[in-house]
Amino acid sequence: MPLNWMMFRQDCNDTTVMDAVASLGGLYRWLLTPSALKVAEEFQGLGSIPRPALPNHAGGCWVMFVNSDDETYALLRRAYVLPLEWKPAVSAEAPHDERLPASIRDVADDVLRTLGDETKNGQHWRLHLVDDADQAAPNLNGTDLDKSLKALSGWVSIAGGLWSAMKNTATEPTVWATGCWDSQLGVTAVGEETLDEKLALAAEFGATTVFLPASHAAELGENYQSSSGRKTRLMGLRMRVREWQKALGPYLAALKAPPPPDADPETVQALHYRELQELSPYVARADEFYHERLLSPIAARCREKLDRQPRRPDRLPSVLVTVVSGNPGLVRLGIETLHATHCLAFYTGDNEEMTRNAKMVEAEINRLNCGRLIDCEFKKQEVDAEPVSMLKMFHEHVDQFVRNTVGRNDPGAVAFDVTPGTGLMTLAWPHVAQPGNWLLYLQHKIIGKIKRVDPFTESYLMWRAGVSWEQHVGVAQP
Repeated sequence: MPLNWMMFRQDCNDTTVMDAVASLGGLYRWLLTPSALKVAEEFQGLGSIPRPALPNHAGGCWVMFVNSDDETYALLRRAYVLPLEWKPAVSAEAPHDERLPASIRDVADDVLRTLGDETKNGQHWRLHLVDDADQAAPNLNGTDLDKSLKALSGWVSIAGGLWSAMKNTATEPTVWATGCWDSQLGVTAVGEETLDEKLALAAEFGATTVFLPASHAAELGENYQSSSGRKTRLMGLRMRVREWQKALGPYLAALKAPPPPDADPETVQALHYRELQELSPYVARADEFYHERLLSPIAARCREKLDRQPRRPDRLPSVLVTVVSGNPGLVRLGIETLHATHCLAFYTGDNEEMTRNAKMVEAEINRLNCGRLIDCEFKKQEVDAEPVSMLKMFHEHVDQFVRNTVGRNDPGAVAFDVTPGTGLMTLAWPHVAQPGNWLLYLQHKIIGKIKRVDPFTESYLMWRAGVSWEQHVGVAQP
């Protein structure tokens, strides 16, 4: 039997509230006003009623709705969440949960048409209401709710749930979304009159990030602060982009929950990184994950590979000379691989990106210094410097840095990473390095489609400055 929506028109008292609790079953904590829940707490005498947990398991999602007639529906929250989940279906003909209002089922059908109903292993998916462990959700189909619910703005969230089901990945309960979809236009705007209530609701549930159409994000700014003081970051979804992977990429990358910190780096963590990379063009989150979870294990593996090289030094260099490039992680990777205690990093000071990367690397080195002492010095270099003046500048700074750290009598303690930087810089290092210094080059494999480094394929080549490559690898010259 469909839920009698008229119950929400009642006054807030013991009888009406407890009738609503009984009728709503597993949804009462989601839909009733705080004052109604307070009445239920006092009537039951079982203590405070906890806020329900969002369904952030694989396939779980949640959609925000606004009660635009809260004077009439006095027991219904002004803004509320419906908890949903995508479940495996036995066949392509299987229906969605028949308790769902038609408006939500229509959106679910459109999501299936856009993302695809079937995964690679032939599994079909259908949308369902989430039931509590002890109480089933009521039948919302065919009620007044069905007439007043505007489910179109839940398209992005419902799509995120289907994506997480197909990927079998849990999601971040702090990442929310609202947005409509048009097959020709991609993400489209939602009703502006309900945005404030939705953002306040997300903040109440502890959302740290809300994705919404770019037009709204541009108007509202980067941050939202609710009346209770909670702050939420607003992120724009690209509009007029018909490919759902590109339009939703930033949202899906943020929504995807990372594996536990103690999960195996080379399998579980690396797989998560690859999946984030596939959500291009949004690679910032993938880069953050790489630096947080993968870089140190990769450095440890690179060190093991160096130790196995037949012509490795008896001790690895403690001074690293390198360049901050478009891949700033190379500086930290070199430091951690060598266990370097001193690092001289050059960067192009008149290049905004490189200056920003240098500051990021400096912050990471400072964080690493919590565990051990690393002396890292950054030097600006003019991007358009002539080769002769660049070589002179390199010689002067390197010579001074080496004298101030290990001195000139220990050339084996100094290594130059020729991997990052411009081609001219790579050619310069063998001329700057002194006999007995070491040269490093990082080799790796690339992930095909996205043209990014495949984690744990990295390894350093290492050879003496002033020694030909043929001599180093033991190849006889003709």
